[in-house]
Amino acid sequence: MGDEIVNQMVANRIGEPDCQPGFLLDGYPRTLAQAEFLDSLLRREGLPDPTVIHLEVRTDMLVRRIAMRRQCPECSRIYNLLWQPPKAAGVCDADGAALIRRQDDTESVLHERLTAYDKLTGPVIAHYRGSASYHVVNGDRSPEEIQREVGRLLAQPAARASARRGKLQFGLATPGWV
Repeated sequence: MGDEIVNQMVANRIGEPDCQPGFLLDGYPRTLAQAEFLDSLLRREGLPDPTVIHLEVRTDMLVRRIAMRRQCPECSRIYNLLWQPPKAAGVCDADGAALIRRQDDTESVLHERLTAYDKLTGPVIAHYRGSASYHVVNGDRSPEEIQREVGRLLAQPAARASARRGKLQFGLATPGWV
């Protein structure tokens, strides 16, 4: 999907009434053109700069986590054998279907995806790095630890001040943490 289509989808979506108090963008912007579009959209709408949270995860940890991902073919629920395993090994908690491993969750495909991710999002990270609203979070930790740190970042005075102005935006640059 091209930048123009994705940008228009984002612009339309954040214009909806339920986004008035704020919204979360996960995996967007993914290209420099998308980041520049988002910046101009926020300025045009009189919105504050986005709070950008970059989950930085070592490649070996990403490969390990994604290799441990399983999905229910019936309800599409996702499990991770490291962090969120099913109650009974190999079967979905919701419907009892046998869990599957996605074809693109192999190590060789993962390395290709990470190379493509770095090529596309490296310029986005460079674009936001250095701004007061850019934060790097160590994603090599447990989901609970990461959640606490993200919550702490969003509770900082600058984030609260943005929220008082009516809207608070977040951009997450992450290579698909699971």
